[in-house]
Amino acid sequence: MSKHTYKNNYHYGTNNWNFIGAYCRYSSRFIYFTYDYYVTLGKEILKGTDVKLATFFGFGMGHETLNAKIALMKECVEIGTDEVDYQPNMSAFVSRDYDFFAKEAQAMLDVSKSIVI
Repeated sequence: MSKHTYKNNYHYGTNNWNFIGAYCRYSSRFIYFTYDYYVTLGKEILKGTDVKLATFFGFGMGHETLNAKIALMKECVEIGTDEVDYQPNMSAFVSRDYDFFAKEAQAMLDVSKSIVI
């Protein structure tokens, strides 16, 4: 991962659009955004560069439903995200529901296509 990673999009005291644009131009290899409209903005700014765009969803405990996670992953594929981190359902893991845990992981792999997860 790049040494230029910015995870908090709410940089107080600056114009976020200008800040994000400058950050995208400054990054040399990889940029990581929270999952919101900055992902599509970053992808547009980075068009034609070698800088990769990553995002995440499901953090703290991964309690979103499987269908919600599938929908989010599909949207990541549609907007052209290069890498996605997601939080698996930790309650299932801690409860030893390993079948559900594996089913969720397989569903994310099936939907992600060429995105690194």
